[in-house]
Amino acid sequence: MITLVIYFGKDDWNYGTNLHSCLDISPELLPFVSDYKVNFYSLKDMTEEQIENFKSDFKVIAEFFHALSSGENYHPTNQKLDHPEEVIDMISTFSGDDRFRDEYNSISKQIKEGGISMCEIYDKILQEGEAKGFFFFFLSLVKKGMISLAQAAEQANMTIEEFESKTGLQTQN
Repeated sequence: MITLVIYFGKDDWNYGTNLHSCLDISPELLPFVSDYKVNFYSLKDMTEEQIENFKSDFKVIAEFFHALSSGENYHPTNQKLDHPEEVIDMISTFSGDDRFRDEYNSISKQIKEGGISMCEIYDKILQEGEAKGFFFFFLSLVKKGMISLAQAAEQANMTIEEFESKTGLQTQN
């Protein structure tokens, strides 16, 4: 039996690395409970070289959580994912960031079947974020009366109707 712990957390691990230290066992029972070593790996403490040794989808997961837990910027690779839905679900679930799942779900089936990398998904998330930032900037200018709804729609590369439907704003008659 091999016991392996992969720690995704930001904080330092403050627990034991053997079974006895993780359990509350009375001293008289201790001789009867086998003490297994826990092979412990903290993603935040891994070096880039160690992460590079992974060749499967776990490499993408390790890169993401290493960056997240160590406070570094995430720079995904172009490695095609063998199990993209599972990787995206794991990252979304454990990070609490549904943008990955939402973006993956919006990608066409044809693209998914051709293979997709985390880099492609992440680029789409960043592009959408930039677009939303500009959109809300133009919306705030309309609300302040600094530009018209038509001007905001033009700047956002939308029709007036599209801009109205996204904002709930209406042109004045």
